[in-house]
Parts: sequence; C-alpha cells; structure tokens
Amino acid sequence: MGSMRSFTVLICFIFLPFNTNNAEYNRFITKEKYHYNIISINFKDTIKRTVVDTVKNMHNKTVKNIFSNFYSKFSEEDKEIVTKICNKYNIKEKDFYRLIYKESRGNTKAVNKYSKATGIIQFLPSTAKSLNTTVEDIYNMTMGEQLELTDKYLGKYLKTKDENNYIKLRIAVVFPVALKYINDDYKVILSNETEYGKKVLKYNPYLDLDKDGIVYVTELKKRYNEEEINICM
Repeated sequence: MGSMRSFTVLICFIFLPFNTNNAEYNRFITKEKYHYNIISINFKDTIKRTVVDTVKNMHNKTVKNIFSNFYSKFSEEDKEIVTKICNKYNIKEKDFYRLIYKESRGNTKAVNKYSKATGIIQFLPSTAKSLNTTVEDIYNMTMGEQLELTDKYLGKYLKTKDENNYIKLRIAVVFPVALKYINDDYKVILSNETEYGKKVLKYNPYLDLDKDGIVYVTELKKRYNEEEINICM
C-alpha cells in the first residue's frame, strides 16, 4: 500500500510547476509529508531531476528525428559525393553536413527573399555568376548537381592540404574574404560604416556579438564555434 501511495504522489507531482516557491506546490508537499510520511527531504530534487531527464529524452528524440529527416534528403550517390568532397578538402563529414543544415536544412530550392541566395549553401547571384551559372539554374539542380557546384566553389577558397574545420568551412561560404585574416582576430570584416556592412548586419545582426556595429574575425570565429556546438550531429 505504501508503494502505491508513493507512485500516486509521483504521478500527481510531475504535472505541478517546477518552481519550488509555488504555493500550491508547497501545500502539496506539506500535506503528503503529514499524511503519508513517505516523502524524503530530497523528494523535490529527485522529482525535478526525473522531469528534467524526461524532457531531455524527449528533446533528444526530437533532434534525432529532425536529423533523420535531413539525412534522408541525400541519396547514396549524394553521400558518396559528400565523402569525395570531404576527403578532397580534409573536412569532417559531420562538419560538411552541419554547414548544409545551417544554410538550407538540405533544401535544394531554398531561396533567401532578401539576397536571392539559392540552394543548399545559399549561392548568391554574384557567386553563381562566378561559377558560370545563375541562381535560377541552381534552383532547378538536383542535390547531386548542387554538391558538385559546392565542390567547385570550395576549390576557390580552401587549400586541399589544410585541415579545414567547421569554422573555416563556414567562413569560406559566408565571408570568404575573411579566410585570409583567420589568424588576425581583430581584423574588421564588417562595419555599418559601409553600405555592404549595413546591408549584411541588417539581416544578420547575430554576427555582431557586442552590438558595436563592427564585426571582427574573432566574433565570426566565436559565433560559428557556438553554432558548431549547438548543431549536435
């Protein structure tokens, strides 16, 4: 009978607010201690940990489903192209997939309504032109074709003998000009004193970590390091 009461208390409690200062919560705990004498001093923390663990498990399952859906967008032939690209530029495959996930969620027809950037790594119209194509053509390319175009693009900025981590890969796609200054943390990459800087910061304010209207190399590296950690592939 005692174990059944404990189970009942557990079930009832799990739907109460997490805040231990909550009046209803405290009345509940006091009442159960008085009537059943089954709640230890650590009961509140134990249940809170149980609920937190449950939420974490639910989150992990959700994340797993999200990435399972993402990976399903790549055929076996596409994955072979990814492997070829990663071997060529000394990139970890998980970093390459992270890049595509962040840029487009793997949507070959993703289009930025402001810049018109298109495809899996968001090719800008000017970038498409430099690759002898157009964003309209890219929009109609298959995943495999866009991966091959990505290979061509990376060949302009990444040295094949270097170890290219996620930060370098991300900068190569978003701000390739910054690659030459990657070891100069206080080199200014963007500033709202220029028209280009104003435009980029208007649509990407998250890059300016200290909100001073200037983006340094060190801010880019820190931002993309956080991004790498948060995209848990």
